[in-house]
Amino acid sequence: MGSKIVIPFSQPTQTGEELDLLAQALKSGHLTEGDFVKKSENIMREKTGGLAALAMPSCTAALEAAIILADIKTGDEVIVPSFTFTSTATAIVMRGGVPVFVDCKPETMNLCPNAIATAITPLTKAVMVMHYGGVACDMDVIVDLCQKHDLFLIEDAAQAIDCYYQGKPLGSFGDCAAFSFHQTKNINCGEGGMLVINNPDIIKRAEIIRDKGTNRAEFFRGDINKYSWQDLGSSFVMSELQGAMLYTQLKNSEAINARRVQKWMRYDTALRDIFARNNVKTLVSDNHKKHNGHLYFMVFETPEKAGDFKRHMNDHDVAVSYHYVPLHASPAGRKFGREGGDLSTTLKTDGCLLRLPLFDALNDADQDFIIQIVTDYFQ
Repeated sequence: MGSKIVIPFSQPTQTGEELDLLAQALKSGHLTEGDFVKKSENIMREKTGGLAALAMPSCTAALEAAIILADIKTGDEVIVPSFTFTSTATAIVMRGGVPVFVDCKPETMNLCPNAIATAITPLTKAVMVMHYGGVACDMDVIVDLCQKHDLFLIEDAAQAIDCYYQGKPLGSFGDCAAFSFHQTKNINCGEGGMLVINNPDIIKRAEIIRDKGTNRAEFFRGDINKYSWQDLGSSFVMSELQGAMLYTQLKNSEAINARRVQKWMRYDTALRDIFARNNVKTLVSDNHKKHNGHLYFMVFETPEKAGDFKRHMNDHDVAVSYHYVPLHASPAGRKFGREGGDLSTTLKTDGCLLRLPLFDALNDADQDFIIQIVTDYFQ
């Protein structure tokens, strides 16, 4: 093989401005709720068309706030995909709610609208969708279902910044939406999140929930003379240091995501036919769903085949990664939630889905090397 090549699975995006802006934040004397946080919120509001955007310490925090906004109480059911990260479900369980796990579509790994319809009961209060890899769920059908049954709709848009469905930005369909800026995401500030509000009736309460249950936001605007405890809440405020790093990345998000899409397309152009000939499934989407190149996944026929491929890649110093263990089959999923119908598609992915390295700093030479090692495996 010659000189050793080590290609990581992921690497945090950097624009080159981070250190300068962090220094500015430190010198400002405002380490919370400063200008960088406000500027980041403004950018997200413009991107999504949301009525409000509230920066938070993480996407998990944003999801927890969203569940409080949905007024989920003990015994209330929230329909969620089983194929998702734990935060989607833990936010529900923290309020005493019951996550009802439904199946996904093999083409996109997004939750299936028909599965949602089957899982609705008199106890259902909300639906939380997750746009896997930044590829949109079938939002027209899902929005209609939620309106028909008077269900609160939350978008887990953790992976979906600058993604669209039928020309409309993801994060703009639900009553609210949660975005992630974790270091593994296209746009990051180490840890961070954003809650976008589209329902005007919940903006004021969202501000209260974010700030320890107080109406402190109104006080800072000069609307009231003093603030007090009003409602449920937690410390869901983003620090100015996170905001400084986030601001430079959000300013450059379209260029960052365009580069990622280009890398995604290089994989897809080189490997799709090879995967198809070997019964390995990859994303099947359409022009109505514009994604941001967040991840490139493939689903093998068996866990054994996926494991063998992973070993081959690791042996050639390329890191590939599994993804979610189905929540309904996990110990906590069985304890706190319930199955909302047949989950066979989700179960078939367990141990079979792998992702190739994809990050902003991945150069063409390394990506060509990855493509060659994948091609060699199947030949």
